Amino acid sequence: MCPKCGTYGSWARPGTGLAVFLDTLTGLGLLYELDSFRDPDEDAFEDEEVRHAAAVLYKPVADNPAVPAEQDDAEDDEDDTWEERQEAQRVRESVLRQWGGALASIHRTHRQLALFPWLRAWAGAALKAKAGYLRVLQEQAQLLVAERALLAATAAAAMTEPDVPADEPAFAPLGDPGEARRQLLSLWRRWRSAVEDSWDDPQQQTYVVHHLTDTMGSRRKGRDQMLERARAVVAGWEADVRAAAG
Repeated sequence: MCPKCGTYGSWARPGTGLAVFLDTLTGLGLLYELDSFRDPDEDAFEDEEVRHAAAVLYKPVADNPAVPAEQDDAEDDEDDTWEERQEAQRVRESVLRQWGGALASIHRTHRQLALFPWLRAWAGAALKAKAGYLRVLQEQAQLLVAERALLAATAAAAMTEPDVPADEPAFAPLGDPGEARRQLLSLWRRWRSAVEDSWDDPQQQTYVVHHLTDTMGSRRKGRDQMLERARAVVAGWEADVRAAAG
């Protein structure tokens, strides 16, 4: 057949073995999959870039905060550490996305070859290249994901609603104890969701305490003391997650 018919043709009688074969082979089928995820593309990262991103992501929180420190009067100031961490997270998301895509592609390829096993020898070189690149992406992904963070995310997902110190004087700026309890439980749900959905260590989610100031407007009285106590409460939740993960 001519190249155009071979690529785009649907001239085989529908329902016949030839039609099934051509549908499996062409379009976004086997030929496309065999040519996909065989080697790095323009969006891929070198191993050195991945190792640098991992080093940034695993820095202690004190040296690499999840949000710029002291935002009250300096929200317009650039924070190089914050930007560096954002870039490292972008590298991780890209590598994980590529890894997932490569894994799905090789799975589809094997499914298609299972229909026509006599093509396996012909597809062998491409399959070997795909498997090799998949291993490269898997090794990069392994550098960017810490086991302790996965265990913490699992433990956070299983947590039940905690008791919150709503009647403490430090939380008086939030309102009466009933309103303080509502906001602290909202903070807990926000924190748990952040830990559960993140690849990062739970310590990176301490920034959520700033959401408690959303209803305070421009009032500053008691704000710093309230945030300091809220961080201590969140630290207690972190300790519970670590204990459960352990």
